[in-house]
Amino acid sequence: MRLPDHFRQFMDALPFPKYTQRKGKFNLVNQLPAGFVLPDLGPKMYCTYGSSDGKGGISMTNLHCDMANAVNIMAYAPVEFLRECNIEVPGIWTHDDGISSTGITAGPAAVAVWDIYLPEAIGDLRRFISEKVSMEYTADCSGLIAAKHGDPIHNQETYLTQLMRKEFSEWYGHNCYQIYQIPGDAVFVLAGCVHQVCNYASAVKIAMDFVSPEQVDHSCQLTEEFCQLSSKHLRNPDLLQLGNILWWTFASKQMSAPMPKRKRMPASSMAFDGKTFKLNRGTKQLTGICRK
Repeated sequence: MRLPDHFRQFMDALPFPKYTQRKGKFNLVNQLPAGFVLPDLGPKMYCTYGSSDGKGGISMTNLHCDMANAVNIMAYAPVEFLRECNIEVPGIWTHDDGISSTGITAGPAAVAVWDIYLPEAIGDLRRFISEKVSMEYTADCSGLIAAKHGDPIHNQETYLTQLMRKEFSEWYGHNCYQIYQIPGDAVFVLAGCVHQVCNYASAVKIAMDFVSPEQVDHSCQLTEEFCQLSSKHLRNPDLLQLGNILWWTFASKQMSAPMPKRKRMPASSMAFDGKTFKLNRGTKQLTGICRK
């Protein structure tokens, strides 16, 4: 069994360990007490096949957003695809291996492309999907959804193609951040960011979730939205247990907070019932009682 070795290697490879490690200083999940049933934050492995983000393409991960932050590392892609796209990845394929690149595949030199929108775009994305993609949703003026069948984002049923992303940008002024990923690359997606992924080739990825103080407000917002979904909806259960995480974070900080400093008194004095008693060093008796 090599899985324990793979697990340790992956955990050691995580960037920004103070955030991404299970016991990371800034990963709020580590505030849950020993013996507590922890939320499943990973690591999680994803095995995907290749497609296209053009017309007729199929996404590997449809448009959605998550309550927790995530770091996603691509571990493997086929050597043949890397050679065709002239993508050098040490340990998998490089020009030094003696096998030349064909260089016949057009398009970006990447195995996967991530489209990431900032949290403030979620309302307009709902409207756009309601108006352009599906008529099963009704978007109100606040950007929330009066839905017949859930939520167009949280249902995770829609993938925005290149043409659709262009139209959305022209209609609402939101541009996505595109990140191209090859083996060895780590992609961070913060809580509340709406994102989708398309793989140009088969790949193996491993992801780890974490809860950071900077994104707690977005985590809280999504927790409320998921609770408003149908009880049968896959995203309805509170799998992150954000309430428990925040409670124990607050409790641990209260217990570790320093006690307020008191006014230091001379070694020959003591206080009792609002009065100060002074010790006569000669007789070893308390004398000279005075009010504070």
